[in-house]
Amino acid sequence: MATIRFITSDQLTDIMPINNDVDADTLKKVIHIAQENHIQNGLGSNLYNHIKSLIDASTIGDVGNVEYKTLLDDYIIPVLYRYSYHDVLPHLHSQLTDKGLQSRNSEHSTQSDGKTMRNLENKALNDAEFHENLMIKYICKQGASKLPEYFKCDTDDIQPKQDAYFSGIQFSEGKEKNRINRNDDIHHI
Repeated sequence: MATIRFITSDQLTDIMPINNDVDADTLKKVIHIAQENHIQNGLGSNLYNHIKSLIDASTIGDVGNVEYKTLLDDYIIPVLYRYSYHDVLPHLHSQLTDKGLQSRNSEHSTQSDGKTMRNLENKALNDAEFHENLMIKYICKQGASKLPEYFKCDTDDIQPKQDAYFSGIQFSEGKEKNRINRNDDIHHI
């Protein structure tokens, strides 16, 4: 199967606050990575690959695939825009060259500080997670009769997310906590 991107770099710059001067090749790479990492992780391998195969076969718009077309257009693509935007932000600030990691510079502008960059990345991530959660709720509302690939997962596949938000790591109050507390190498904040 050929590389199938759900959005183009031109669509990304039209929808998100990215200047048209940003290198289209960089955007294509970031879109591909965001799609493979975030969208596949949210949908699970079965549903993700099914949608890619429908696009590849040019049957996503067929009458029998209306649920998949709606999912793609109204939920997956908005999520992909936002994760692509989030993932491209570090590349707008720096680039990896044969001389190492270099900060981008311009004659007519000043570079933002790290705190501003982190705030922008956090805002972009929150926006992406919000839209991913809407996507997951839509899929669950449709149910196994309309989008069965989400609910049927093989053990070797990436399992679909049940919730888009990451709230950190939590340890239970059981023996695991006692085992961690006895380890002298772990420092508690």
